[in-house]
Amino acid sequence: MSHLLPLRQQPLRKKSDDEDYQLLPYKLLVELFERNVIGSGLWPKLARFNHSCLPNCQFIIINRLCFLSVLKPIET
Repeated sequence: MSHLLPLRQQPLRKKSDDEDYQLLPYKLLVELFERNVIGSGLWPKLARFNHSCLPNCQFIIINRLCFLSVLKPIET
């Protein structure tokens, strides 16, 4: 993984005190091959959901919000 270079770290801030998501101290941006920049983030509460090799749900990130989308019926 020598081609992955940390680009910068920046603090994530909430827009207001009444927002209902957990504030994380840093978001890490990674530069791939000097052109493509990807962002990674941590959502501790969402990490509890299915993360198997054959997942039944996926995460969709829009701006600062992360949504859980179902891919197939989930048994109870």
